[in-house]
Amino acid sequence: MSLNQDTAIARDLIKKVTYFLSFMKGNKTKGWTRMQSEWLQHAEEDPGLIPRTCNAWQVVECNFKQAFVDYMVKEKAQDKLHKLKMKEGNIDQYITNFQLLAMDANVDLDEPTVLQLFYFGLPPQLAKWCIFIDLLNDFDSWAKAAQKNQCAWILSQTIRWKIGNNPPPPRQNNQTQGKAFPWNRGKRGQVNP
Repeated sequence: MSLNQDTAIARDLIKKVTYFLSFMKGNKTKGWTRMQSEWLQHAEEDPGLIPRTCNAWQVVECNFKQAFVDYMVKEKAQDKLHKLKMKEGNIDQYITNFQLLAMDANVDLDEPTVLQLFYFGLPPQLAKWCIFIDLLNDFDSWAKAAQKNQCAWILSQTIRWKIGNNPPPPRQNNQTQGKAFPWNRGKRGQVNP
């Protein structure tokens, strides 16, 4: 509504509430929306129904939060943060998920216990590379080190895949050794000069 602060809907709080309620669709909100609409009609007829310290918008906003806000967000986020692990080698997704859960859990990313949760969620080898290679003292340094080392690991896997686990054997000087050419069929081991 901040874009439309100058419109009639935004200035008239009854219209603002009506507009808000018009967006409430579905079975889970149907009953609540009907109750709020009925209350709003009564409040229009008798403004004394609205507490003196509030307006219609604030009453409906408070009612909405009581009905639909998940009060366990913080606890659920903390639980998920403890269980979060990097999956499928996607370090960027892991970092983003960790940051969002930390924000929901209302924890400081740079606290030692939170950093510990972050590196315990990394694959053990990646965490080990980060610890031995870089000086890590905050979340940003851990995140950057994990990204850098994950990138290095992916590059090493690509190289290993391209050339195989072992480097190719050195080529022999005589490329025709042991091969039968059409003009030499039946004369194995003989090489034309």
